[in-house]
Amino acid sequence: MSMESESFQGGVFSDATALGRVGVDIYVTSAGLEARPREGDIFHLVADEIQLEIGGASGKMVFCRNADKSVTIFSEAPGFLKALAHHESPNIQNQALYLEQQLKKSRFKTATGWGASLAAIVLVAMFGLSTLQGMAQNAVQHIPWEVDESIGQTMIKQMDLGGPVLDNLVVQDAANRILQKLIPHSSRPDAQFEIHVVQSEQVNAFALPGGQIVIFTGLIKKSQKAEEVAGVLAHEIAHVTERHGIDRLVQSVGLMAMVQLAVGDASGLLALGSQLMTIAAINSYSRDQEREADAIGVKMLHDAGISHIHLSNFFRGLEEADAEDDQNPTQLSEQVEEVLSWASTHPAVDERVEAIDELQASLPPLLAKPLDIDWAAVQQALKEGNP
Repeated sequence: MSMESESFQGGVFSDATALGRVGVDIYVTSAGLEARPREGDIFHLVADEIQLEIGGASGKMVFCRNADKSVTIFSEAPGFLKALAHHESPNIQNQALYLEQQLKKSRFKTATGWGASLAAIVLVAMFGLSTLQGMAQNAVQHIPWEVDESIGQTMIKQMDLGGPVLDNLVVQDAANRILQKLIPHSSRPDAQFEIHVVQSEQVNAFALPGGQIVIFTGLIKKSQKAEEVAGVLAHEIAHVTERHGIDRLVQSVGLMAMVQLAVGDASGLLALGSQLMTIAAINSYSRDQEREADAIGVKMLHDAGISHIHLSNFFRGLEEADAEDDQNPTQLSEQVEEVLSWASTHPAVDERVEAIDELQASLPPLLAKPLDIDWAAVQQALKEGNP
């Protein structure tokens, strides 16, 4: 077939046109592409510089751009992509073949979607909704870790964090050093954790899937030592590594996403995760998940050479401060429920402190490794607001 024997209807985006866009007949030539409008100059794209993409409302539009993207030739005419796949230029040919594969996968996913709809009806009829949900939750541990990371990275950009991110090198450095002290002793030492210090008087911290952790300056101010903050962060790291956030998402997704998870497809969860992952969802861990985070957090602290007593002292300090506040007798429960994202479903504070003490007692003798952080300087930096 001659490179110029067939034309394809399409268009051109370019500032050189009166309206920025014009209809053209597209010819695949040995030199690249030619786009010929009914009136005006012919547009040329050189084969070695052409960049191909698939998009448009239909998902089948082929966009061909030059290196500086000043000219875009586009078409979804039948046979256009195939003609590009047969071009003698390796640059065009390789890109077109890749896009053909992507379209095949897209069509397969569409067919799979219809199949999943039918499967959903069959599975619910056979097992019931609760059994299907259980199957989906069992599949959580087989979801690629990249799904957690993608949801967390998307949400940290979109979520209202409750205040501005603190621009203070002293405080941020201290938070990073505490985090890095703990991560090697987690069940995912190779995970990419990131901590964000947010200006807020809340005595709180929370974690997003994949390793994004937020800690409020109110919690740092209430902490007497760096080790107390380490206790909080160990608990949040455990939520991340045990994928409690993803588990909560599974309980919130629709039927189709549960069917997909049950058969090992996490695409639905990834698509819905950034919409469903809110602070309310993060704070709704079950009692068993909180206990598990406590147990894993205490073990993490112990392995890092940090005693659990600092975490216990942190809670007791909140109790003592509240006991002295006769004007607001309910402040204790409010403060304590905020700490470590503890919502109303969480065990009582005394119960958890007792459980933490028992966990520590079951571990080997502690080889203490104090954190080398000037906590007084951190507290002073918060007061002064110096970057």
